[in-house]
Amino acid sequence: MIELTCGILVSIGMYLILENNFIRKVFGIVVLSTAINIVILACGRLNHATPAFISSSSVNGFANPLPQALILTAIVIGFGLLAFLCAVIKALMADHSIFKQKS
Repeated sequence: MIELTCGILVSIGMYLILENNFIRKVFGIVVLSTAINIVILACGRLNHATPAFISSSSVNGFANPLPQALILTAIVIGFGLLAFLCAVIKALMADHSIFKQKS
């Protein structure tokens, strides 16, 4: 089920990135980064019974924190990218008035 959700989110993100509207491109990047975060979480296994990327004989009861750390880093980078893109959109709106609605 998670694979299907990730596939749908990736396809929605790619569709929005390929659109001609700049704001839709920004939303596409956000959706695509969310899909990638879910893929990383799924690679780290969702159940806590077996650790991710480690054989269960060497570690008892501990899960690998690497997928969670990667997702946290990706969320912070994605938020920074979103803030930067919002600043670019604001500058485009002020300088070129390309986002004004036509009457």
